[in-house]
Amino acid sequence: MSRSSRAALVAAIATAAPILGAPLPAQPPAAAGQALESAHAETLETMISLWPRREYYLELAAVYERIGAVDRELELYETSYAMGWLTETATLLRLAQLRLRAGRIDAIDELLGDALDIERRRLPARRDAAPVETQR
Repeated sequence: MSRSSRAALVAAIATAAPILGAPLPAQPPAAAGQALESAHAETLETMISLWPRREYYLELAAVYERIGAVDRELELYETSYAMGWLTETATLLRLAQLRLRAGRIDAIDELLGDALDIERRRLPARRDAAPVETQR
């Protein structure tokens, strides 16, 4: 688009703004963002009902985190954990945080143990290190 075309387009939009009403805000209001996140959640819920995949569960949990639906986020993480889909340290720690927030302190030690196991498998073994015994 040439500069003259761009300038003409800007001028046309500026003259049409009073006809159309108030000019559009630079950023959408919070309510619009909330509505967009709710629509995103509904879409993911439908996708999960049709195709239950790990990615959809974790994405929906992230949407619930953004809109503040902590109980629903916890449910999705619990389901993902039961299905064996939480295979990363960060997701296990997030579930531990959610359980702690919900007052379920007794259920955190297993998650932290799983997270430590993942990290141990990820790190290369040192030849000169003495074996570390853990209590279970």
